[in-house]
Amino acid sequence: VLAVLGTLMGRRSRTLSNLRSNLYIVGMAASGGGKDHARNAIKEALLAAGLSDHIGGNKLASGAGLLAALHRQPSSLFQIDEFGQFLGTIIDKRRAPKHLAEIWDLLTELSTSAGNTFFGTEYADQKQRPRQDIIQPCCVIHATTVPETFWAALRNGSLHDGSLARFLIFRSPDDIPDRNRTPRSVSDIPADLIAALKAVAAGVPNSAKGNLA
Repeated sequence: VLAVLGTLMGRRSRTLSNLRSNLYIVGMAASGGGKDHARNAIKEALLAAGLSDHIGGNKLASGAGLLAALHRQPSSLFQIDEFGQFLGTIIDKRRAPKHLAEIWDLLTELSTSAGNTFFGTEYADQKQRPRQDIIQPCCVIHATTVPETFWAALRNGSLHDGSLARFLIFRSPDDIPDRNRTPRSVSDIPADLIAALKAVAAGVPNSAKGNLA
């Protein structure tokens, strides 16, 4: 819920101190805990509401790829599975390839750029590779992982440089409940939920500003 609303409210809503809804969220659960269900439900709900343009790729291959996606849709939700393993490949700057290491730096920078303009990279060949600026980027991360790989990936440097402070971490209890033998189809989206998602994405009607309620 936080990830979806944070994305749909992006670039439309802010606090008086200009805080935005670009949240970085990590959901932890043991293997078999159903971590994929939330990601699938989000995808199906946004598809049903006609808001699939806000869904970013399931994988981030490079910093340039991340910026290209945000340039295409400045308010995007990236749902990343096996986030602990992903972190292990990008935060060790001594071992990670440059195109992967820059993802972590960009996520840190983008988290504080949502209230202004993010200025892109300057390349020597401006005609072939012009600078791509992003006005008020709202990059939302919804990641899932098992606890072991997540904590193993974090080095002391990452804990001290403020990177981890940008993430909201939710850990599910280790005792997994019994499986639901008669689950509701994930594609059976309630009509009132679809209407609510559309309303949030549309913003406050007939007004340039106003209370979100």
